[in-house]
Amino acid sequence: DLFTSHDNKVKGQKRVVVGYGTTDTYPDTGKPIKIGDTLTPEQGEEQIKAFFNKMTPQLEKIPDWDNMDAGKQAAIMSFAYNVGPGFYKSKGFETISGHLERKEWDKVPDALKLYNKAGGKVLGGLVKRREEEGKMWSEGLPTQTQKQEAPKTEPAVQKPTGDYEVKSGDTLSDIAKRHGKSLQDIIKSNPQIK
Repeated sequence: DLFTSHDNKVKGQKRVVVGYGTTDTYPDTGKPIKIGDTLTPEQGEEQIKAFFNKMTPQLEKIPDWDNMDAGKQAAIMSFAYNVGPGFYKSKGFETISGHLERKEWDKVPDALKLYNKAGGKVLGGLVKRREEEGKMWSEGLPTQTQKQEAPKTEPAVQKPTGDYEVKSGDTLSDIAKRHGKSLQDIIKSNPQIK
């Protein structure tokens, strides 16, 4: 499957988009995206990686970036991928910037939800995206939140201890003790003994 670039209205402007949302220029080369350009899914992933590599230094300016867990960083990266990496402390982003600056991390998920409009209209896709980002921020990434499933244990089964050759002077109680069994276990396991 190939991605083919197309026109897209972003903030009221016509923009050229290809791949997983790469807009206007290719992050790895800086060359303009042209209508009709195609990318394979692998190339699309490479463009996203290049974008995140360029974007991360801007996001590292957010206070306590290095102390955020992977879920918080991923939520902000998703948000920045959508609104632009220079959002922090920019006009129109005062609410989320303020919460990040003051380390009011419990308020960030609700602040993310405020940024759900394009061209002044609430868009269902942005509402859903902001909810997912808020969930990532609060709950972490799926790999962070999945508890390691405890290995399933089978009920303890007594393994046979093997054959034992009875020697002169052995008693059933001695044999049971030596093999960690009760006298009743030995008798049940050996119905031929009278």
